[in-house]
Amino acid sequence: MKTATIGLTLAIASVIASSSVYANDGKTRRAYDVCVNANTDAVLTHFPPLIGDQLTVAGMILPAGTVPSNGTGDATCISYAASKIGTFFVNGTFVGDFSGQFLPQAAADDLAYVNWHFRLDGLGAFDTTGPVKRFDLGGTYPQTITGGTREFRGVKGELTVQQLGAGGFQFRAFLPEKD
Repeated sequence: MKTATIGLTLAIASVIASSSVYANDGKTRRAYDVCVNANTDAVLTHFPPLIGDQLTVAGMILPAGTVPSNGTGDATCISYAASKIGTFFVNGTFVGDFSGQFLPQAAADDLAYVNWHFRLDGLGAFDTTGPVKRFDLGGTYPQTITGGTREFRGVKGELTVQQLGAGGFQFRAFLPEKD
C-alpha cells in the first residue's frame, strides 16, 4: 500500500512538473523554451546588425520552464545542454537596428523578418515565419505557423513568443491550444 501511494504521488508530481504542457481552461497548450548562445550559435553579417544584414542560427530547444522567465538565465546556454530536446533553426534578415532605425514600412518595434524551424527529437518539426520584435523582458509577439510534420502535422495558426532574456536569444514558444 505504501509503495502504491508513493508511486501515485510521484506520478502526480511528474504531471504537475511537466514543463512542456500548460493547462488553459481545460485545454492543453504545448510550450518549449529556446536558448541561443549569441557568441557560438548565431552568425550575423555585422555586429551590431545593420538593416539588411542576415542572421543564421542553430540553437537549443528545451522543456518549457528550463530558462527562468525573469531574465537571469544562462546566456551561454551551457547549463541547459543536458535538457536539450531539439534544435531551433533561424534564417532571417534585419529590418531594424539597435539604434532605433527601421525600414519605412516596418513597425517601430520590428527587428527582423525570420523563418524558424523547431525540430523536436523523435516528435517531428514545425515551422513559423514573421517579424521578431525588439527585446522586452516578458513581452510577447506572434509568429505564423506555416506547417509541421509527424506530431505537429495538424498544427496551424499562431505561435506565441514570450521573451525570457539574453536580449531575445532566450524565449518560450507556445503552440496553439490542443483539445
